Amino acid sequence: FQQSGSLVFLDVNFLAGTIMPGNDVEVPLCLSGFARFAPYSVEGIVNLGTQNAIPVSQQYTYSQTGDFTQTKLVWNQTIQANAGFYFYQAPIAAINTGDPSAYSIITTETLNQYNELIAVTYDINYTFPANSVTGDIINIQALAIPSVGNTTYINAFNVSGIGNFNQPPIPNAGDTRVLNLFGDPTATFSASLFYQDGTGTEIVIATNEVMPSNGQYSSPNIIFPPSTDGESPYKIIITGDINPAIANPGSSDITLSFAQTEEVTFTISAFSSSGNYNVSGSPDTFIAVPNYTYQPGDQNSFEYQFMITAANGNNVSKFADHTASSFNPVIPDPANPGTLYSLSNPQTINGQLGDSVKAKGTITIQATQDVSIAHTLDVDTFIQDDGPPGPGAWIAALCVDPADTILLSTTQAYSIASGGTTVATMTKSYAQGDVVWAVNGPNDERECRELITIDLQATATNYLDERANGNTGKYSDCSGPNMCVAP
Repeated sequence: FQQSGSLVFLDVNFLAGTIMPGNDVEVPLCLSGFARFAPYSVEGIVNLGTQNAIPVSQQYTYSQTGDFTQTKLVWNQTIQANAGFYFYQAPIAAINTGDPSAYSIITTETLNQYNELIAVTYDINYTFPANSVTGDIINIQALAIPSVGNTTYINAFNVSGIGNFNQPPIPNAGDTRVLNLFGDPTATFSASLFYQDGTGTEIVIATNEVMPSNGQYSSPNIIFPPSTDGESPYKIIITGDINPAIANPGSSDITLSFAQTEEVTFTISAFSSSGNYNVSGSPDTFIAVPNYTYQPGDQNSFEYQFMITAANGNNVSKFADHTASSFNPVIPDPANPGTLYSLSNPQTINGQLGDSVKAKGTITIQATQDVSIAHTLDVDTFIQDDGPPGPGAWIAALCVDPADTILLSTTQAYSIASGGTTVATMTKSYAQGDVVWAVNGPNDERECRELITIDLQATATNYLDERANGNTGKYSDCSGPNMCVAP
């Protein structure tokens, strides 16, 4: 016995000079040991050419190993005609290089409702001979042409007037909406409402419905339950003769999605930590959609507005403006980075009568999580008590001489509080920037205790800031004493 690679040779030697027997000579063999199949391999390429189909034209490589006579799958692929196309001739796989008898090609075909071939799945198997093979080539051509079977389509849709795949959220209390379809007469379709994002209860809207001759179909009273039922989000799925141009990308159907508003709230409130101020209008609350990114046109902002007065009846005013940092926590809340929102146009406005301050602003929401947001505003951080209200301020007519010395003219002063009643004549001179006290009335009936400051401008017109009422009085320029005219 001699080993030669994977073979074993048996040499039988006959004695010299003997005559070859006329019958077969049996040689008994006794073999011991272990045997196994020698592994073989196959390697090749698939040249795929497509038109109006996927995958696009390309070259695939394949390789596989197996035992002698064993059959294994070496290549699997589905070729799908594009929407609105079909294979007039079924694609054929041809063995260009290699032993055709070693290959078994199984195809599975898919037809549409018009009996047109729209997809072919190839399972190519190989049976291994007693040797390894390389360089095999398989060619497949798959050419699709426009479908001629369907000339009627559902061409448009809307739900209560909204024609988007992502529909406006369902209110927390539930809602009733209307499905409208438009298309070619005799086009057929089916539609259902699904709870729990398509995995829950199915509410059938239409089954194999035929589009009426006027090309319009409407299904009113599609009921969405309240959020407390736990059925959101929802989907409406429309199937049938759907125009590929209006179907969801990558689908032959229309799928409409509906989120639902739940008790995820944004709350802005105000209070007085000292208890010295009363706050009305608090809190302001907005109910938002959880885990939602707001789209253009969605209602995603609200305005808060608080009116602040002194608990003891005194006058109040702001000593600073409130900002996003005035809130606790600051806006936006750093503890909830996944909730995207902002504060815009915060205003702190003194009341005209000096007895109140208004704080307002706008909260705009971009995206939410499933957590509510709350911010509080302590009005003590920007409001001050100005004391009891005064009797009203007296304003004098003023003029300016060329040396920028402020003169009180002989023109009599006027009272805002008394509607222009004349009071005592004032003639005292004041220097630039001096503080002027208003004088008593003609009968000393009361004295204005508010300060009046002079603000000289580098123009011909000068201004007087009357702090008691938060107003600015405007006066004519004077070229000298005794020439001013009261406003």
